[in-house]
Amino acid sequence: MWKKVNTKYIKAFSKFDVSGQNSNDFYEFCDGSLDAAYVKVCIKQKPELESYVKGGMHEEDEIDSMNLKRSSKGDRSLRKSTKWQDNILTTFDRIAEVLIGNQSSTAASTKAVTPNADEEDMLLGRIAKLHQVIFQVKDSLRASVSNGETDVALTNSLGLYTKRLQQYESRLAELD
Repeated sequence: MWKKVNTKYIKAFSKFDVSGQNSNDFYEFCDGSLDAAYVKVCIKQKPELESYVKGGMHEEDEIDSMNLKRSSKGDRSLRKSTKWQDNILTTFDRIAEVLIGNQSSTAASTKAVTPNADEEDMLLGRIAKLHQVIFQVKDSLRASVSNGETDVALTNSLGLYTKRLQQYESRLAELD
């Protein structure tokens, strides 16, 4: 469901973002999709979600609740996205080293010697992303409960995401 909604939002946003459009009303570019318009409203309320909505999710973190097969075309773009995100994390680490000073330079040199540094960076990135996803799922669950509804799919997803998070945290602990 999320992939369909996200695809509609990205399509509408790409039309909306083109220069020369004569409308500032995002809904006009949604082709009648209330889901895409709702995502835009949510992003206005919580701008920190924009990077997640546009960035997508790691393939390893996706849970195929409907047992649908993934296309190999999406796999390639995910690898590129992961590499790009890893490069950004490395850049932030370097900036932190410069700002903090010598204290972290010894940690950085130890990290460079460690053969599992890349895996550690990857795990940290995925753990951070899963924390975001879990937070969003919990928000959705709270909203459905406050409306007097119970969403079994959200509950199941929360359990699966939490389990995946524990696996990543265990792997990270093994590296230390």
